[in-house]
Amino acid sequence: SLVHTEVALSNALEYVQYKLTFPSTRDEASNSLQFAEVELAGVLYEDSSLPLESPDPFVQAIVCPTAAEPFKTIPSGYKVAKNAPTGMFCGIFIQKADGAIIPYTRSYDGHDWEASPGPYAMSPSDVTCFVDCEFTLPALEDSDDSYVIFSKDGATHDAGTARRLTAADVRMEIARFLEMTTFGPKKAEIEALDDGSWGAAARAQYIRQQMDVDMTSHREYYRARTNTNWVATTHQARSDHPCSPNSKWRRYAYIREDRFLTVTGSSKVTVFETVPEEAHLTTTIYEADEAGDVAYGSGEFHDSSQSNRKGFSGVGYYDFDGTGDFLEFTIDVAEAGSYPLSFRYMNGSRLYGGNRACRLLVNNVTISAAYDFIYTGGWNYYRYSALVYVSLNAGQNTVKLLLDGQEQVGGPDIDHLRVGKPPAMVMKTNGFPRAIAKNGVDLLNEWEML
Repeated sequence: SLVHTEVALSNALEYVQYKLTFPSTRDEASNSLQFAEVELAGVLYEDSSLPLESPDPFVQAIVCPTAAEPFKTIPSGYKVAKNAPTGMFCGIFIQKADGAIIPYTRSYDGHDWEASPGPYAMSPSDVTCFVDCEFTLPALEDSDDSYVIFSKDGATHDAGTARRLTAADVRMEIARFLEMTTFGPKKAEIEALDDGSWGAAARAQYIRQQMDVDMTSHREYYRARTNTNWVATTHQARSDHPCSPNSKWRRYAYIREDRFLTVTGSSKVTVFETVPEEAHLTTTIYEADEAGDVAYGSGEFHDSSQSNRKGFSGVGYYDFDGTGDFLEFTIDVAEAGSYPLSFRYMNGSRLYGGNRACRLLVNNVTISAAYDFIYTGGWNYYRYSALVYVSLNAGQNTVKLLLDGQEQVGGPDIDHLRVGKPPAMVMKTNGFPRAIAKNGVDLLNEWEML
């Protein structure tokens, strides 16, 4: 006869895989079990790309909740997730004990799951999408934290929309529109547009009005709000977090993954062009390859046979020792005057705040008591130090780097001294200017000197 036994699970979550254990038979007289079928209610995932052997024995199937549902707590572990429906946003967040939520991963408007913006979000490489998307929510370090999932309705306020937005929803949609079309929404702008007529016609009218406004300079606005001076030792032009001290920039809606979404079937051609007004500028390179090139202290010269560090321009480089070590170049110029100097170096250490500064002297006169040699990202990555203008005499001059910090262990690795300023370079992609290197393009790893 048919025996029906209901099995109660310990939670109400959906899983792709279930494991049922029968520790004993129904009675002592029985010595075997027979099953005609086992029926488990849940989500059918027979088209999923789930591997045969998943990294977690229990794989939760995630379906975005409705916009009306409250936050839903989900456990860590391996997940197979359906994309958010069209017109909906669905996100997984880390909820802190104080109620704060941190974006982790998201799907919206039918798109695949991806990393959310922010420094604590999932890595873009941690999600794989085919029919469904698969990713792992790692265990949280703080036991009071938890993962939560919730959805938001992205329906618009246009005529014919199935659900009319509330007053708060309208203002949120206006703010989202201004975020995409301006430098950011302002309360006064939101209030001006929230006049009861918001929709496609109002958006089009706003765009037409903006086109009739006198043109202003994007660059002027940008320059007034970006970091022109960095008070800490850091890599110039390397992005910092928007909430970090001294940071004035913002990433708008972009995340790291968006860079790859711009690739199309057409070719991208990037070229570097010399600024015509500076085409006449030249530089002179003084190498620090071996003892005959320079005067030096207790440091060592290395070439490719003595070190696995590569990328130097000549046949070697000078490796500074500790406090008291020095490196001195003798250079010749035809005429007295002001000349820009810089050094090609590498510094792969984060000691001393990532800055192995040296005293810079020209003709035994201190130009800078602490000339910066900031962290370059590794011991095989070179860059140029900041240009510094110095007065040189006609004929021979000495340029000296002295490591005189108290008990300083090690300094930068010096490849060469550069006298002069290289021409500024404009980077163009498919003919459009994208960036300018006002002091030329640095000599990067394995690039030939031009």
